[in-house]
Amino acid sequence: MPGGRPAPPSTNLESLAGIRRATVAEVLGQPAACDMDSEPGCGDSVWHYVFGPEPGAAEIGADSVLVTTGGPWLLVIHFGNDRVASANWQGQK
Repeated sequence: MPGGRPAPPSTNLESLAGIRRATVAEVLGQPAACDMDSEPGCGDSVWHYVFGPEPGAAEIGADSVLVTTGGPWLLVIHFGNDRVASANWQGQK
């Protein structure tokens, strides 16, 4: 659907609780973003991973208006004691 995005996977994110930070990095790679006060190497408490397609190319004609909506979903992983404390999907606006 033009201008739409797929729903995030229907994965039970609660099952990630307790997984070590190193395992998350090994499986998912480096996060796309970290906390604002990020230390080198992204060792802080919240990691963000992008899920979903990039916006497609827009065809703009003389009688059209381009409206840009949110980007792909973010998988937000919160760490505590070097393990996953919680995880959630966040839609971008």
